[in-house]
Amino acid sequence: MSLQPRGLLLVWFDVPAEMDEEFNEWYDTEHVPEREAIPGVLSARRFLAPEDHPRYMAIYDLERPDVLQSAPYLRITGPNESPWTRRIRRKATRLVRNVYEQTSPAPGAGTWITGPHSPSGDLTGPAVLVEMADVPAELEAEFNNWYEHEHVIAELAIRGFRAARRFRVLEGQPLYLAMYELDSVGVPSTAACNLAPRPGRLSELDRILPALRSVRRMVYAQIYPQPKT
Repeated sequence: MSLQPRGLLLVWFDVPAEMDEEFNEWYDTEHVPEREAIPGVLSARRFLAPEDHPRYMAIYDLERPDVLQSAPYLRITGPNESPWTRRIRRKATRLVRNVYEQTSPAPGAGTWITGPHSPSGDLTGPAVLVEMADVPAELEAEFNNWYEHEHVIAELAIRGFRAARRFRVLEGQPLYLAMYELDSVGVPSTAACNLAPRPGRLSELDRILPALRSVRRMVYAQIYPQPKT
């Protein structure tokens, strides 16, 4: 990417099994190219969940979140959607659309949070771990302090974790999203990583963790663009 992304559009889809072929053809030949042509959309990636649902996920890195209110974007959305797009939406069994603003790294601090196993060059991996949680407003500062100064550091210390980014939701829920670039979809299942404090560290989190809501961790394999081997 030539510019550091500051926004993220994340979309989850479930479709009936008999529509898989048409759904993937629509996404790769019409939907993604339309969005990649919009100024301010920096990249598009699609993923498939090996076991979890929603089965499909797409992420669009944005120069700014307000790209989604720009004239070029509005010309292909809402009432201006193509007939093919309207057909796919009608058939979808689940459709979730969230818009985020990147919080870490902060503006000017780079694109990624890195760790000891981060490779040189391109840090995107063939798989991602998505970690989401809601936290009450009165505990938000403490949650972010723990996440930034312990949790994300501990995750990136695990071999197979390449890099991470954190986001706060602007449209949708839950409130926080972290996305970890992985060497493979199997990395989280072979590592002692979870949304919990490490033993003997930051014991004040005893009152934060029970208050977390909508906690979810999902692993996805990239299917577009085809990952480099």
